[in-house]
Amino acid sequence: MAGGAAVKAAPVGRREGYRVTRRNFTIMDTDRTLRYPRTVRWHVPWAMLAEHEPQALSKHGQTLERLASRGGLGPDEAMAILDGRRWQRMDEDEAREKLKARVAEWEAKA
Repeated sequence: MAGGAAVKAAPVGRREGYRVTRRNFTIMDTDRTLRYPRTVRWHVPWAMLAEHEPQALSKHGQTLERLASRGGLGPDEAMAILDGRRWQRMDEDEAREKLKARVAEWEAKA
């Protein structure tokens, strides 16, 4: 940077100035309220899924890093990892609401 000190990226989850940085994991979802449904993306805290990475590795055969590089997970896939069970099709609305509730519970504990 001209005339100033170089800015170093803070480790994820550390305080950086006045804000706390946080790494997120992408959830691929479908917005069916539109005339032509389309894929929408939203995020959950990476650390919440990281607690269950062995489950992701055993059931998907891939690390969270690899799953993220491939676009993320659907809400039903994320719930299967968090619940420690094999994936099974869930109603999209039910999976979305359960995942959002799980995120709220997790964030309340943090």
